[in-house]
Amino acid sequence: MRLDPLGGTISPADCKINIKSNSVSLTLRKADADKKWDDILFKPKQKENPADKSKDPKAGLMDMMKKMYNEGDDDTKKSIGEAWTKAQAEGANKKI
Repeated sequence: MRLDPLGGTISPADCKINIKSNSVSLTLRKADADKKWDDILFKPKQKENPADKSKDPKAGLMDMMKKMYNEGDDDTKKSIGEAWTKAQAEGANKKI
């Protein structure tokens, strides 16, 4: 299996190199004009995990919030904690 790091075949005849005293500029053209440049870095396509589709959407939000809390600084943790406490208090008031 050959991996194509530029996301398509390059047409060497249409490429240009411009060398200046303080920089080098490359202009690359794809052989297939219909293909667009997403990025010049190779990123393997990830297949969707079918288990993720059956997952509760709220669980994804909770996972994101947990990650933000775990990776956040003290101010972020304080803000998330206050918002969580306020949401829990409002939810308790609605149930009564």
